[in-house]
Amino acid sequence: MGRHTDSQLDSLVGLISECESLKYIVVKRRPSAVDEDTQDSVFLAPTGRLLQELNLNKFRRECKEAFGLQPPGSRLVPPDRD
Repeated sequence: MGRHTDSQLDSLVGLISECESLKYIVVKRRPSAVDEDTQDSVFLAPTGRLLQELNLNKFRRECKEAFGLQPPGSRLVPPDRD
């Protein structure tokens, strides 16, 4: 994976914050299965709102155009309810 500039990282943080505030994604923490000293994993999961309201191809294209980021091309699935 290549190095990212500060402006790219700021754009990513901005995108994540905006999507989270609009309830399009949730930030989840998964406890480490290895041991207590290993950091937890953090991941982003789409919400039902994202899947219902947005055209995913348009969303991916707009992310790339606005932020220079390419969201994953795989199918997005909302997380299981906790």
